[in-house]
Amino acid sequence: MNQGQIQEAIQELSNLKNLGIPNEDLSRLLGKAYYWSKDFQKTKDFFEQEIRSNPNFLQLQLDYARILYEFQDWKVTQALLETLDPKLPKHPEINQKLAEINYWTGASKQKSLGYLEVILSEYPDHPSAKKLKEEIKLQTSPTLAIESGFYSDSQPLGYGMIGGKFTDYHSSKLQPFIHLENRFYKENQRISRLEMGNKFAFLQAKTTLSLSVGLVQNSRLNALNFTYEASLVQGLGNGFYAGAALGKEPYLYTLASLKEAISPKLAQISLERKSENSWMGKFQVNQRTFESDNTLQMLSLWVLFTVLKSNNINFWLGYSGTLADTDSVRFKSNSMPDPPTRPSFGELIPGAYHPYFTPINQSIHGALAKISLDLGERQTISITGNYGVFAQLSNPNIYYFGPETPGNAPIQAENMVLLFNQEMYNPYDLKFEYSHFFSKRTSLHFCYHYQKTIFFDSQTLGLNLNFKLY
Repeated sequence: MNQGQIQEAIQELSNLKNLGIPNEDLSRLLGKAYYWSKDFQKTKDFFEQEIRSNPNFLQLQLDYARILYEFQDWKVTQALLETLDPKLPKHPEINQKLAEINYWTGASKQKSLGYLEVILSEYPDHPSAKKLKEEIKLQTSPTLAIESGFYSDSQPLGYGMIGGKFTDYHSSKLQPFIHLENRFYKENQRISRLEMGNKFAFLQAKTTLSLSVGLVQNSRLNALNFTYEASLVQGLGNGFYAGAALGKEPYLYTLASLKEAISPKLAQISLERKSENSWMGKFQVNQRTFESDNTLQMLSLWVLFTVLKSNNINFWLGYSGTLADTDSVRFKSNSMPDPPTRPSFGELIPGAYHPYFTPINQSIHGALAKISLDLGERQTISITGNYGVFAQLSNPNIYYFGPETPGNAPIQAENMVLLFNQEMYNPYDLKFEYSHFFSKRTSLHFCYHYQKTIFFDSQTLGLNLNFKLY
């Protein structure tokens, strides 16, 4: 076997085996020869037969567990190691592998830590046990994010925000979270949102399910607004993920939406590639159905290709596109001045989307770019820019086509006509993100986001502090 003559070794060992004298060293060596011959089915058949015939061959069982571990057959490996554990108590390799498999398959983190404590009680400086223990505690520790920010746009709409999010991890199927957000608008208006849920991860199936429910309270309104969401993500391999979501969400993007509770129902599907080695992107289709059964459909696509990749700088270029349409437009005239002034025939009357934005035949095709900078072990910067090279929209306008009778008599609704003008424009947005990691447990994240649309410009500032609580 040492000379690479595996088949010859198998023949010699088989001849000895046929003598009928049970010998664990002989069985272990023959099993290893089958494995080195790369006849893996024969290897499995041999070990299973030997284990049934010689249940006291503990080292042979451990050899088979090592082979199954290499095959990443976690379920069978775990079962075999758990039968060996009472017979070989405090065996470092058995406890290490059980801790790893238990952690990788998303079982209780306390069970994995218990296996590692068995090793560390006997060997306090055991390197692999210490490393895995630190990783488990770091990756599964409760996290607290303190969130703050400010938003303003030219509608004008503006608010300050403070909130927080707490997440915990007990196992892959028990990852609860709670999120609280308070927005403070002008004129002493406050909107609070509470969201609670749990994430279920089925690691072997590469499936993640998130369920959440929430309440939204507006200081101008008496009733609480109920929200919910269910989202599913399925890994497809090679960096691809398929997603789907259903829910009911709060709409808080227009001035009118602050005066009444608007909660469209969401239905969404997506296909995403997250790998950053060559290219990444996302295709998404969603539909929002408002209380009036008016639906807003949107299709979006973005893709980024790697142009430069190094230890400190990554640069991507790509494309972004959006198509949007609505069953019926929600564009209304603004309240007339007091006393009302009768407009001239054919005059444009000021209007706005009320109570929510409903684009008609909107299409945007943009140039997308992203750069990320690694400023050492503790600091990172990311800048993303998207410029709408070609964008058009059926822009709603209200015109007065009524009598030119002098005076301030009320304007009749039938004399105001809604017409759509095909309009070209160039939207763009810029996002700057900075992260500073004070330690493995504490980090700061700053974000500035500027957007220019056909209707208004907006700016968002955000500052979050993140803590791992262990």
